[in-house]
Amino acid sequence: MTLGTSPQPEGLTKPPLHELMNHADSKYALLIFGAKRAKQINDYFLQIKQGMLKDVGPLVPYVNNEQPLSIAFREINEGLIEGKLGSEDNTDSHAGSKVINDSISLSAQDLVDSDDGGDDIDEEEEEAEEEEGEGEEDIDE
Repeated sequence: MTLGTSPQPEGLTKPPLHELMNHADSKYALLIFGAKRAKQINDYFLQIKQGMLKDVGPLVPYVNNEQPLSIAFREINEGLIEGKLGSEDNTDSHAGSKVINDSISLSAQDLVDSDDGGDDIDEEEEEAEEEEGEGEEDIDE
């Protein structure tokens, strides 16, 4: 008779590696892609505490103690973000992050478009930019 629950390891076992490999050319590319997305997720959580959101948060449901890398791999497995590291990306270390940022921006835009409150943010930003532009004109005169 055993007491408690039986250990069920998670982490990189969910989703399994063979499923994740369908979304990448190599384990190396998968690791780089997942790590860059995990950094964005981690930055998002830090920005929540500071009250200034610049990065896109997790696109899948998560629990509080879940690691950003696990969240990133689940997003990749579900096809919410995608990116490929090709031969031209080997020379430019920022090319992979551009693919991630573009993919996430599209996904985030889809989320904003489906939310009714997204338009208000754009209008407020435009008004703020117009006010800044008017202030600069006054200085020149």
